[in-house]
Amino acid sequence: MVKDATLTIDRAEGTSAGQPASGNPSAVVYSIDSSYLDRIESLKERGFSDAETAESGHLVQRITESHLEPYLSIIEGRGKDYPPSVKAAHDLLTFDRRFQSVLFKYMGVLEM
Repeated sequence: MVKDATLTIDRAEGTSAGQPASGNPSAVVYSIDSSYLDRIESLKERGFSDAETAESGHLVQRITESHLEPYLSIIEGRGKDYPPSVKAAHDLLTFDRRFQSVLFKYMGVLEM
C-alpha cells in the first residue's frame, strides 16, 4: 500500500529522530487553498508585509473576513511608524477574545 506523501492544511508533521523526545512537533502549513489567494493578495495590496507568510495563510483560512476585518483596520490606522502586519491584527484579536472571556466570566460570577 502506497501512502500519499503530501500533507494538507489540517495535518501536522510527525515526530522524527532529529526532534527531542519530550518535545511536541509544530504544526506545519504545507499549502494554502487557492480559494483564499485573493484575500491574501488583498492584504498584500493594503500594505500588510507578512500577508504571504504561511502563518497569515493559516489565519486567513481559519478566521472569517468579517471577524478579522475590524482588527486589520485598527492595525492599518496606526500610522507610518508602525507598518501593518497580519500578526499584529491576530495578536489584537486574541487579546480581545481573552479579555472578553475574563470579563464575561466575572460578570456572571457577580450576577450570581
